[in-house]
Amino acid sequence: LGREVMGIVQSGSVSWQLGRQRGISL
Repeated sequence: LGREVMGIVQSGSVSWQLGRQRGISL
């Protein structure tokens, strides 16, 4: 379960960084 959570957190952080670079703030 921990590994799955870490994977989700990493993917979420990546998408957040991409959105931030594009100027999209949620």
